[in-house]
Amino acid sequence: MSCAGQQITNFEKRAKRSSTAIANEMDLNKEKKEFIYAFLLERQENNYAQIKEKDLTEEEKSVIFAKSNKSMTEKLLTKFTREEAEKINGIIQKQQKKKRES
Repeated sequence: MSCAGQQITNFEKRAKRSSTAIANEMDLNKEKKEFIYAFLLERQENNYAQIKEKDLTEEEKSVIFAKSNKSMTEKLLTKFTREEAEKINGIIQKQQKKKRES
């Protein structure tokens, strides 16, 4: 399997793990869980494509991630209330923090 293929698999695993955690914590229906999964997968793939094999500074990466977060919130607001979108963002941030600490 190619490196890109393995990376996509990792993206799928992360998106599934995050969407399941969000759906469980917020008691979401299957449709909203699938929306979050597809959305997170797309976000990870887009972020990776923008930073992959580019000699970017941490500041440049931060700009990409900030734009991605803004876009994420806007997209979440198409299916969720602002309060729900903020809760989703909080769950994702909590997961990312936990991963960095491990």
